[in-house]
Amino acid sequence: MVLSLPSRSKIRIIVLLLLEANIIFETTPQTKAFTIPIKSEVTRRGQILFSELKPVTGAPSPTNSTVDQLPNFETWPHRPSFLQCGIDTVAKGYSTDESLPLGIPFEFETPLFKGKILVRLRNSPSSVNPIDHAAYFSKRKCVRQVVVQGKFKEAMNVSDVFYGEVFTRPLKPALPPSTSRIIKAGLKSVVPSLIMDLSLANPKVITPYAGCAHTLSASLPGDEPEITQLNIPENSKIIFGESRETNAKKRRQVLSKPNLASKYKYDTKHIYTFQALDEVLDVGTYHLKLPILGKFDLTKILNGQPMSISAMTSDDRFLFNFRVWHERLFHRKP
Repeated sequence: MVLSLPSRSKIRIIVLLLLEANIIFETTPQTKAFTIPIKSEVTRRGQILFSELKPVTGAPSPTNSTVDQLPNFETWPHRPSFLQCGIDTVAKGYSTDESLPLGIPFEFETPLFKGKILVRLRNSPSSVNPIDHAAYFSKRKCVRQVVVQGKFKEAMNVSDVFYGEVFTRPLKPALPPSTSRIIKAGLKSVVPSLIMDLSLANPKVITPYAGCAHTLSASLPGDEPEITQLNIPENSKIIFGESRETNAKKRRQVLSKPNLASKYKYDTKHIYTFQALDEVLDVGTYHLKLPILGKFDLTKILNGQPMSISAMTSDDRFLFNFRVWHERLFHRKP
């Protein structure tokens, strides 16, 4: 079954993408002024919005450039999830039709970045001992952890590297360009570095990587943190300068502003470690879990495409791009 949504219900897609891009990350006077009215309106209309969903027949088929190379989901080692390399991304020792590990790091490379990544999904089987998997999530609210560590192949301004959600097909329903422009204008007053277009054939919502990462570390080779440890430290002294002491909250506040972030660089000498945590977008079940409104099925709004783990530059080059499929994309009931 597919859902035909009334125009007001498009707010659900907006909330999904903002959360995925870590825009609603912490409470500040500025974010309160913007998010409280949204939360109030969503809460007031919640029952109406989601009671107006109209069933129509026909389900979108999963589609992208490599879907035909995916094995039958009954053979997936981390069923119901399948982590796969995406655009310009090659994982060492794995072909495009192989499932990438969950719970243990693996190496990857793109034209812009070389390093390793660790992906943990609360509700998908891990490649590690189930006890270790449970131990990580037992005292945490997050449903996903993504840790990326490695070297840039070319120096870049911190303000030019973004993290978030990039799609290969229009959303369902797609937002009209005029509506997308209005939303973008409002959000830019809170998140000046936001890059967003929900009306394109390839929608995206991305924010500065250094401004949204839960922790960020810059280290000399050999001094980088172990990415499998339970608590990855914050250390941005190399970015800001040894004389300036800063914590994760302060770093996010500074590096989320383009005029300030443009003063700092990622170089090619140091090892950078980015940790991103997600508490609401559960790609292990393909549901969005929102306070008050409850749980919503992502397969009904993504138009048959996978979620992604992506970082890219302001000129649309990928530092990395991984796709996270779910088996329910393949056996939705018509």
